Amino acid sequence: MKRLIWLLLFLPFIFIGCENEEKEEHEHGKADHTLTLVAQTSNELKTPESVFYCAKGDYLFVSNINGKPLDKDGNGFISKIDKNGKILNLKWVEGLDAPKGMGVYNGKLYVSDIDRLVIIDIDSAKIIDTIPVEGAKFLNDIAIDKDGNVYITDSNNNLLYKYDGDSVTIFTTGLKGANGLYLYNDSLLYTGCADRLAVVNLNNAKVNTVMKVDSKMIDGLKLVCPKEMEFLTTDWYGKIYMLEIRENEIEQIMEFPDSNKNAADIEYLADQHLVFIPTFFNNTVEIYKLSSNEEHEKDEMHEEHEHHGMMGDKDEEHEHSGMMGDKDEEHEHSGMMGDKEH
Repeated sequence: MKRLIWLLLFLPFIFIGCENEEKEEHEHGKADHTLTLVAQTSNELKTPESVFYCAKGDYLFVSNINGKPLDKDGNGFISKIDKNGKILNLKWVEGLDAPKGMGVYNGKLYVSDIDRLVIIDIDSAKIIDTIPVEGAKFLNDIAIDKDGNVYITDSNNNLLYKYDGDSVTIFTTGLKGANGLYLYNDSLLYTGCADRLAVVNLNNAKVNTVMKVDSKMIDGLKLVCPKEMEFLTTDWYGKIYMLEIRENEIEQIMEFPDSNKNAADIEYLADQHLVFIPTFFNNTVEIYKLSSNEEHEKDEMHEEHEHHGMMGDKDEEHEHSGMMGDKDEEHEHSGMMGDKEH
């Protein structure tokens, strides 16, 4: 009787505990995507801020600030690395101040550099022009359309510049902490801001909010799934997110545990699902494989199936050997009996 009374008294608390446990599991959920580290550069890089893939040469450019983001010290340089993280040329081009965003058009590399746009001839590895941007405070990312127009964010002025090959003009304003850029269909310029993901219509310069974000700064911005309109983004504090536009959901995939390791302006190679993350003060570029957890689970199941298959073969082989062994013993026994009979 006493046991029954105790059970009745504590039963509600047991159910409450189970309910809280289920609620906690539901709130944290399970990430739909996974980033797996596959390679990284040596730490010879110096404050790497941005990575950009050059399809013609099948290598990547890395902008190195090599100092503070706003210091005009001439210490900045551009590196070349391969897709495995090997540094091909540490100081491919030198003489910049604090280079950040990059873009390629017609054999030239365009680089934002505090308050100027630096143009580098890729074949000769020479700076061929420097375009001052009047009033600029913190030029950041770059996007280039099919006509060669260069769009540049200014994170401190909260706006977007346009360079048409002749002059630089303010294209649009009202983009708080404007940073990462991604050009879609040559007409919509997705822009990572401090409080939202915005889109700028290049036909009329109108700005619309795509999604509110809880990040303090969207830095890298890459479209990884056009069908679902999923953007991979990084923020300055070492967090990597997937912005699922159609579902209006934000998924945090990863966070660097080291406070000295930031996640700056990324590059993404869709054919290999590779993500290149410059770690800024950590002086490396880390290379990750992006996969959905569904694919990851399928791979694990396939490996487990192969493992069991191999074990099964071994068991069959062992069983077969055992049967053969029984026959050998029977044959040996018959031989002995024959000898005895003989």
